[in-house]
Parts: sequence; structure tokens; C-alpha cells
Amino acid sequence: MNVNNANSESNWTDPDDAPEFTNTLFDKADWYEGDRLIRSGPLSTNPGLDLDVFVALQSRGGDWRTQMNNALREWLSIVQPKPNAF
Repeated sequence: MNVNNANSESNWTDPDDAPEFTNTLFDKADWYEGDRLIRSGPLSTNPGLDLDVFVALQSRGGDWRTQMNNALREWLSIVQPKPNAF
């Protein structure tokens, strides 16, 4: 008789134990093109930065996201966004 020992450790995962891949799960999935993240979930504010740009921003330390947002806002004020952009 097979007994499931709750204390046993296993590094192997049976693919049959994976959850069913439904449309909902598919819609929430991250999409990659090579190493580049193309889409993250259904409502993403991820701008899809190239890895070198992302690493350079992170390496600045502190609140790099705020710094990035401020730089983008400044750039947008210079280039005059298209009407009805939002």
C-alpha cells in the first residue's frame, strides 16, 4: 500500500499536479520575447524597459521609480503629448 508521508521531502514535481491552464490564468500570465518582458498581467503599468535601462535605473538606488516618473513627466512636457493621449 502506498502511504503519503507528510514529512518526506521531494524536489520532483509531477506535471499532472499543475493547475489547469485556463483562459483566466492565461490572461494573467507574463509574456516574454526572449528575455524581455512584453506584457505583465491584464492591467500593467510596466513600460517594458530594456534590461540595460532597467538596471541603470535600479543602480541609482533610492526611489528610482519616482526619479524615472519625474524624468518622463519632464520629457512629456517638452515634446507636448498628442491630444487625447489618455
